[in-house]
Amino acid sequence: MSKRIWIVGGSSGIGIELVKLWLKNDKQLIVSSQTATQN
Repeated sequence: MSKRIWIVGGSSGIGIELVKLWLKNDKQLIVSSQTATQN
């Protein structure tokens, strides 16, 4: 069973670094940010 990970504050700092790390490991993510940009 796969789990979804919800990251709040995923636009910078440790939040974006966790997003990058978990995407490399094929995790299902939900990422929230007040200052979202398209990358």
